[in-house]
Amino acid sequence: MQSVLVRAGVAAVAGVVVGIVSASAAAAQVRSRDRGFELGVDAEVSYQTVHRDGVTSQPDGTTSFNVPTGTVRIAFPTSGPVAFEIAGNFMHASAGGGSVTTSQVELGLPIALTDTRTSADWFVRPAIGLQYSRSGNLSFSRVTLGGGIGLRVPVSNVVSMRYELRDTYLTPSSHVSGNVIGLLAGVSVFTH
Repeated sequence: MQSVLVRAGVAAVAGVVVGIVSASAAAAQVRSRDRGFELGVDAEVSYQTVHRDGVTSQPDGTTSFNVPTGTVRIAFPTSGPVAFEIAGNFMHASAGGGSVTTSQVELGLPIALTDTRTSADWFVRPAIGLQYSRSGNLSFSRVTLGGGIGLRVPVSNVVSMRYELRDTYLTPSSHVSGNVIGLLAGVSVFTH
């Protein structure tokens, strides 16, 4: 059952990526803005469900608040609407004598759907990442697959507020997989 779910998840992510690439084909003909590198930080509110051997083990899920900095990121522009973005986060929590540590690094491809510096700038962002978690004596690593849609709202010619709704699939590791839906809000600074 779990392999069927994994295949369905991979097929869904592949479908999203194909849709994103198709939707951005028209945007690829639009000249890229020369904004330079994008440096940013995001706060995040997320909801995570966990599945053990294909069965939801936390029916109510877990809600997390990562404020003021859930994610740190840098995007490298290209001559087209696509940028290469490296993002990462680190979280450590302890309660009741136990602790959990999680770190993640992602490679995202923010694809601009609009070409403007003076008004809202829509984008889509497929991503692949690597997550490391440790809780007590148990530790594991897994691949993450995600996609999001977002909006950059300019504050000045080099600063924008950035909002993104993201869905991330946590591939199985030690018979545990999951899904995270997150809402990110942050600030981006462009080098020109």
